[in-house]
Amino acid sequence: MDNKLKIGDTVNWRGAWGTAPIKQVMVESITKITNGKDGKPVTNVLWDDIKGREYIVNLINGHWAWGQHISKI
Repeated sequence: MDNKLKIGDTVNWRGAWGTAPIKQVMVESITKITNGKDGKPVTNVLWDDIKGREYIVNLINGHWAWGQHISKI
């Protein structure tokens, strides 16, 4: 089993800061946050590394999420 989140993967996502019902949505892009505010695009990240606010995941439904608001299907 692949332990990486990649662009194009479908994930479980909870909108409204993690309080909304789960929806399945595809990942459009992933950004690694550097220096507290700047970002660097990446194509994949280990699931173990995406638990906090080090990455922003942009979704094809027009929303974005921190790592704690998405999970593997």
